[in-house]
Amino acid sequence: MVKHFNTTIAEDSARIFNFKGDNLSVEVMPNIQPTIEIKRYCDIVRQTNATNVTSQTIFTTPADKDFYLTSCALGVMKDALNASTVENLQGAVAGVGRVFLSIPSITLTAQTANITQTFDPPIKLDRASTIDLASTSAVATIRMTGCITGYTVETTKSTN
Repeated sequence: MVKHFNTTIAEDSARIFNFKGDNLSVEVMPNIQPTIEIKRYCDIVRQTNATNVTSQTIFTTPADKDFYLTSCALGVMKDALNASTVENLQGAVAGVGRVFLSIPSITLTAQTANITQTFDPPIKLDRASTIDLASTSAVATIRMTGCITGYTVETTKSTN
């Protein structure tokens, strides 16, 4: 269940969909069940930079709320002296480590690369888990940047 505090949502839906029944027959009215889809917004936006590191945490998901990843971005810049590496943006989904974005680097070649991904539907990550920027090695100079956006949802158990 998503908590929202928009006190006008019922009023707006009644006005937009004319739930008073002015234009609907008596037979149809009892069978109508209004459904409103609420567009979620991102309340988490995090970014980190790293130089020559094997792993750096961008964000730790809350232990008491569900976190949904809506998009992420990964950027890499390296000099020509570097060996082959792979730079990843990764996190945990259903108890399993997953790579959301990955950029392989070419041996002995200067390189710049950027990649972004939007998730529709968003990906639910494990509670109290980290989203990390990671590199397999850093022999010479590697600069990485990672960015994530997402939202949290308080879940409550229904009493019905």
